[in-house]
Amino acid sequence: MQILGTDQNDADALCKRLAGNDLSVAYALLRITLGINIALHGISRILAGPASFVGAVELLAKPFDDEALLESVRAALES
Repeated sequence: MQILGTDQNDADALCKRLAGNDLSVAYALLRITLGINIALHGISRILAGPASFVGAVELLAKPFDDEALLESVRAALES
């Protein structure tokens, strides 16, 4: 079968080659976009200074009342 003066196998090979190039370009754009996003997020955190990390430290380091902790463990074990 002839398509625009070429053999069908040649047309299939051309389509596969073009599709491969499109995938390569899309993958490269994805990597560049993610890299820029991650880099800018890190830069903005650094420029904000230690104040941007204070909220995370308070969230992680919460003191627990021993009695409240024991009560909740007992309640969980009973149910």
